Amino acid sequence: MQQQIDENVRYAPIFAAHSGIQGALIAAAGPLIANGGGSIICGHVLRAIGKQPLQTVWSLTGMWLFTWLAAFNVFNVWSYAPLRALSSHGDMALIAEGLGVPNWLIFPIVTGFAFWLAHWYVQNILPNVHEHFSHFRFGAAFGGTVLGTTIPFFSIVGMTGNYGLPSALMCIASLFLFTPAMLAMFYLSLGRR
Repeated sequence: MQQQIDENVRYAPIFAAHSGIQGALIAAAGPLIANGGGSIICGHVLRAIGKQPLQTVWSLTGMWLFTWLAAFNVFNVWSYAPLRALSSHGDMALIAEGLGVPNWLIFPIVTGFAFWLAHWYVQNILPNVHEHFSHFRFGAAFGGTVLGTTIPFFSIVGMTGNYGLPSALMCIASLFLFTPAMLAMFYLSLGRR
């Protein structure tokens, strides 16, 4: 379902014309700019909705939708960096090619951004949302459900797409180590509020 989405861009002529920066920006547009920026925008919208004194059905519905949208954006970034950042093809490889650097050189930068984004969402945004849903019957499980579905969904992407052994190993680690770590971080952050 998430494999080899064709953005209908011919990168070879872009790189041949020595326009590598433009090619790198095109490749980064989806995973880093749109998803990364989208998650930050969703986080700020969630904070704004949460600061309203009177929570209506519409504001809670908006909060519920933006929580899921933010999670999809955050963990889609995660599925690119670090999970596919070392692959020989795909957006992350095109970013590296456009910048004229090896994949391992962009790996710590994009991975740092992905870690920061996941930490920010799990430690700051999701607990604020939890406060508004905790008095509902399903509220206590909402944050765990969001994390327990989105992280595994985006963690399996590198295991089936022929992205290479490093990507497959990082996806397995993400599935079995990162998912429980993010769940633990979320539930521990609830105890500090």
